[in-house]
Amino acid sequence: MTDMMTPTASPAAGSVQADGAWEFIIFGTDWDRHPSTIQHLARRLPASHRVSWVETVGLRSPSLSWHDWRRCWQKLADFASARRERGKPCHTNLQVLCPVTLPFTFLDLVRRFNRWSVGRRLRRAGITARSGAVLVLTCPHQVDYIGMMQEACSLYFCMDDYALWPGMNVRQIARMERQMLERVDGVIGVSAELVKSAAEHGKPSRVISQGVDLDHFTLPAPGKHKAKAEIVYFGLIDSRVDLDLLLKVSRAFPEAVIRLIGPQISEEHRLQQAENIRIEPAVPYASLPAAVSNADVFILPFAVNPLTRSCTPLKLKEYLATGRPVVSTANPAVAEWQEHVRMASSHEEFIAHLQLALQEKTASGALRQQLQNETWDAKAAQFLAFAKHIRSIKAASSSHPPQSPAAWRDA
Repeated sequence: MTDMMTPTASPAAGSVQADGAWEFIIFGTDWDRHPSTIQHLARRLPASHRVSWVETVGLRSPSLSWHDWRRCWQKLADFASARRERGKPCHTNLQVLCPVTLPFTFLDLVRRFNRWSVGRRLRRAGITARSGAVLVLTCPHQVDYIGMMQEACSLYFCMDDYALWPGMNVRQIARMERQMLERVDGVIGVSAELVKSAAEHGKPSRVISQGVDLDHFTLPAPGKHKAKAEIVYFGLIDSRVDLDLLLKVSRAFPEAVIRLIGPQISEEHRLQQAENIRIEPAVPYASLPAAVSNADVFILPFAVNPLTRSCTPLKLKEYLATGRPVVSTANPAVAEWQEHVRMASSHEEFIAHLQLALQEKTASGALRQQLQNETWDAKAAQFLAFAKHIRSIKAASSSHPPQSPAAWRDA
């Protein structure tokens, strides 16, 4: 799962070193739109490796909603002006490429156009035959780009169960994921659930859970003279959020301010009836700690359903790093941290936990030591170790040329 806070570019301080200089070609969403797991990892690689980040469209086909129309116009403006490539204050060894790609990837003609457009842009950038490169793919429809660079090996970095997201073509995603698992050399998932299918296809896999920039999210003690308590959520405000729960919280704590910070994807307007709920726009990643510094409690108010059970919230460890109490609805990823999180199985229990958390003010001191093992530098080291392992396996066993795209296009 990704959190839609908009980051500003920053140097890859503490970047992980490795044997020799490698090249990574990573396909993902807009580089500076939100700090996804793979973007956090990529920021730790450029100090010793070259990274080419290739932007492509997402999986979901646009709807007639205002949000989707605005997003489409934004992408058209980006393509027409090439401003996304020109305006990147990126690390010296990181380049961002923005080829024109179209949505509606369930159409074979669209996928053929996207492959042609991406190939054209890569050739213009001098990325053609990269025999030593590691190709990293983050969405099922990016299977189309395997073999285009004659890469040394390919990895599928799975961050979500995409078929469960609203508006998705489940059959098409299942077909593309099957193609992906048949063709890649290794699979990484942010949870054990997401790498289960790799074993069925005989692919080596590795779980690399979400990380955290521990120093970035360390907050000073909350202010003692605030007029109102602050209950804070930051991230996407979409169909995963339990609106009924939030309205109950607003009624249970009328003297508190409930701040929801992030893009509002849901078309629901029910939250506007609560005077103490404030919906605020996304905050740049660099400014996020300052924006939430007065929070008394952080919440994960997700509805409990198959979609949210498959999520591994990136914001969870960021919440924990602040040192403030965290209250969450039931979630397998949260359960791994239940010693430090108040997890509720009902709305009533959530409100009861929230009442206790507001009195508690700070989390336990043992938590920070545990989070030292969860930093993005530690996760990047795991990522590099797995990539090295897969590349060595491929070098030892692969004496055949890459499979022709024609062999799988009609699978």
